[in-house]
Amino acid sequence: YETQGEVLKSLAYTQKALPLCQKAGDKKTEAIARNNLANNYKYLGDIPKSVEQYLKSRALYEDAGSPEGVVNALNNLSVLLVESGEFDNVAGYLQEAGDIAAKHELIRMQAITYANTAYLQSTQGKIEESLHELRKAIQLVGDKKWISLKTYLERELGNTLQQLNRLDEAELHLTKVLEESERYGMIINLLSAKLYLAQINSQ
Repeated sequence: YETQGEVLKSLAYTQKALPLCQKAGDKKTEAIARNNLANNYKYLGDIPKSVEQYLKSRALYEDAGSPEGVVNALNNLSVLLVESGEFDNVAGYLQEAGDIAAKHELIRMQAITYANTAYLQSTQGKIEESLHELRKAIQLVGDKKWISLKTYLERELGNTLQQLNRLDEAELHLTKVLEESERYGMIINLLSAKLYLAQINSQ
C-alpha cells in the first residue's frame, strides 16, 4: 500500500465482502478475505486485530482443505509477531508450517518457512542457527526458477555471513545478488545488496 487511505479503503471493501463469503459458505474465500484483513490491520498498526484475523484465516483454510493456505497464514502470523517483538509462540507456528509444507511437498512454502525461521533466530541473536536455516532453504530450492525467492535467500545469507564476520563469503553471495537484481530489476534486493557490500568494503 502507498497511503493509509488505500489501506482503509481495502479494509472497508474486505469487511463488506465477509458476510457474502459466510452466507455462501465459501470458507476458502473467507480465509483469503480474513488474511487481507490481517494485512490491513498490520499496516494500520493494530497488532491484536491482525493476529486475530491471521488465526481465523488459518482455521478457515484448514476447514477448506487448503494446506498451502494454512502454511501461508502461519508464516504471515509469524513474521508479524517477530516484527512486533512477540516471540513466545512463533517457533511453534513455524514448526507447524514447516511440517505441513513438508507433508504436502509444498517446496516453495517450506523454503519460505525456513527463511522466516532464520529471521526469528537472527532477531533473537542466534546468528549461526539463522545461517543454518538459510542454507536449508537454499538447498531445498535448488535449481527451481524462483528468481525472486532465490535472490532474497542469497541476500539474507550474505547479510548473515557478514554478521559472522565471514566477509569474503558474504561478498561472494552479495555480488551474485547484485548481478541478479540488476538483471531482473529487483530494486529492493539491489539496494540492500549495495548497502551490505558498502558495509563490507568499509570494514
